Amino acid sequence: MTATAQSYANHRRVFPLYHLFALPILIAHVAVTTVVSVRHPSLWNLWLVVVALGLVGGVVANRASTIIVQNRLIGLEMRLRLATVLPVELCQRIPELHLSSSSDCATPATASSSASSSAVCAASSRRPTQ
Repeated sequence: MTATAQSYANHRRVFPLYHLFALPILIAHVAVTTVVSVRHPSLWNLWLVVVALGLVGGVVANRASTIIVQNRLIGLEMRLRLATVLPVELCQRIPELHLSSSSDCATPATASSSASSSAVCAASSRRPTQ
């Protein structure tokens, strides 16, 4: 595998099922139900607009939550990599780094990951140096 510099052009990705199929159909459905609701106002047509908006919101929220999980996983991976290469005295400072782009750095989950990185640092200090 060749190592290429990461940029926005080679990092972004279009997932065809989501970007080119599901989301456009759901947005078109919102537009159609809105037009029908405006032309023929009734409680049922208004309800169809609300359901269509709920479907779009659910699909977008699902995509957003997977991206949040991906960001957290990348931050954890970076903490673990640092814990294996840094000396023990610097391992204690890994929780000070803001490796995640989300604002979950002060949550209990981060505290447990910093505890696990300290455990990894302790274990890495016992391994033989090469």
